[in-house]
Order: sequence, then structure tokens, then C-alpha cells
Amino acid sequence: MALQVTITQGLTFGSVYALSALGFAILYNTTGIFHIAYGTFAILGFMLAVTLNTSESAVPLIGSVLLAIAAVFAVTLIAFALYHRLSRRGLDRLAIFVVSLGIAIGTGALMQLGFGPAIRTFNIPSLVRVHPVAGFPFSALSWIAIGLAAGIFALVVWALRRTRWGYRVRGIASNPELSELVGTRIGLTMTGVYAVAAVCSTCAAVLLGMLSTQTSADGTNVVLLAAIAVIAAGRGTYAGGFLLALALGFVQPVFSFYISETWAASAVFGIALVLLLMRPAGLSRAAAEVGR
Repeated sequence: MALQVTITQGLTFGSVYALSALGFAILYNTTGIFHIAYGTFAILGFMLAVTLNTSESAVPLIGSVLLAIAAVFAVTLIAFALYHRLSRRGLDRLAIFVVSLGIAIGTGALMQLGFGPAIRTFNIPSLVRVHPVAGFPFSALSWIAIGLAAGIFALVVWALRRTRWGYRVRGIASNPELSELVGTRIGLTMTGVYAVAAVCSTCAAVLLGMLSTQTSADGTNVVLLAAIAVIAAGRGTYAGGFLLALALGFVQPVFSFYISETWAASAVFGIALVLLLMRPAGLSRAAAEVGR
């Protein structure tokens, strides 16, 4: 039974981590900015959703999550407008990272004042009730997490490869100056990028808050795992960070069941650190070199 629980939890939590990594990847790969406030904004979305959702029914949750996504999109848009202005004035990416850190700390402090330091979670019994499938203890929430992550991932990958917006995103990521020279509508294109990031980060934070608990100070945990997966996968790949985060989702339940729950969280970051030490350029770059 432990094996079935491990696989179920690995798929569920891995899907949540992968969704978070996908949002971080599209921001990082397109702008080159380590937006550390990403996690804090995600928790802001969760706090808004859990505060607005006053029912134990799953239906009103959709409306509260949509409002939370809109709020996260707005603050992301404002933050990157600030980064862009500072970059125009000569600040390098390290200085912008410090600004992002300041935004994260400030937003976290405001959330502490507005929502309080208490542990928050959703209480929707119908979603967490377990229904075994071939011996695997899946709940409706597990299927939602897996399906949502897979659906958003497929949609984003399709959009990046098959649409004009995706072509522009990849152009900005590879050469923003050239994209601007050839008349790419950078502002409109980046608005789509911020929207995708808001959807991914907010949905991931809400799912994580439904699977466990969250506080106003948990933004760092959200962004670190997503960032580690994206960086370890290598810059330039959108799917790599998603898939690596999905794989890292299995580390926690494996350590919890077979070794020690105390080491579960540390093991995720430890494995990612080993990957970075072995392949500093990222796994996708290493795979490309092997294929040459």
C-alpha cells in the first residue's frame, strides 16, 4: 500500500510543483529576470482565493480563483513594468533581483497585516475524499491537480510552438533588441506571458493550499522549488522545468515513507543541487550536446 500512496502523492504534488515551475519558466526564459517575488504573489493569490471562498462547495471556488488570478496578474504586470523602467535606467539584473526580493518581503509583510499569520487551508470535503482506483488512493483533488497541470502544460506548449504569440515570445527570449527592431509588439506579447505566469502560480498555490496548508510567509518555498527545477533544466526550455519539477514531486513521498519525513523537503533541494553541480548549464543543454 505504501507504494501506491507514494505514486499517488508523487503524481499529485509533482503536478502542482510542475505547474508552478511552468509559470516561473516562461517569466525567467523570456525576461532573464529572477523574479523571486513570484512565490509571494502566488501566496497572495491563494490568500485572496481562500478568503473569498466562504463555502464548502467546490463551485464558488472557481470564481474566487479567477479573481485571485486577476489580482496576481495585476501585481505581476506592475512589478515587471518597474523592472523594465529600472533596466532602462541602467540597473543590472543583480540589482533588479534585489528589487524583486524587496517586493517579496514587502508584499509578505502586507499579507501578514491583511490576512494574519495564521495557517490557512480550504475545507471542501468532497474534493479530498479518497476513491481508490486499481488500489491507488486518488481523490478528486488529485485528479484535478494532475489534469489541470497536464492541460495547462499542453496548451502553453502548443501556443508557444503554433501561434504567432508563441513565435514572438521565443523571439523576445532569444533576442529582445532584435525583436523590438523588427516591430514585435513586445508590450502585448509580454502581457500574455504575465497572464500565463499568473494562471500557473495562482493555481499551483491554491492546489497546494488545498492539499496541505499555507501561511502568508510561504512564498519562498513556492518560488525556490520552481526556480531550482527551471534552472537545473537549463535556460531556454519551457518543458524541461515542468518535467523536472514533476519528477522532484516524487522525492518527498519517497523520503517520507521509506526514510524520514524530516529529510523530505531537504532531499528535494539536495537532489536539485547535485544536478546543478553535475550539469551547471542545465540538463537540457547537456542533452542537446549529447545529441550532436
